[in-house]
Amino acid sequence: MAAFLLLLACINFINLTTAQASQRAKEIGIRKTMGGHRTQLTIQFLTETFVLTLLATILSIVLTPSC
Repeated sequence: MAAFLLLLACINFINLTTAQASQRAKEIGIRKTMGGHRTQLTIQFLTETFVLTLLATILSIVLTPSC
C-alpha cells in the first residue's frame, strides 16, 4: 500500500512540474538571452526540485507520529 501511495505521489509531482513548465518558459528565455547555459538551467531546476523534496521529507518526518 505504501509503495502504491509513493508511486502515486511521484506521478502527481511530475504532472505538477510539467504544468508549471509553461509558466517558467519566459524565465528560461530571459536567462538564455542573458547568457545562461543549458547546464546552469538544468542544475538550477534539479536543485530546486531537490530542495523542495527535501523540505517535504523533513516536514513529513516531523508530522508523522512516532511509536
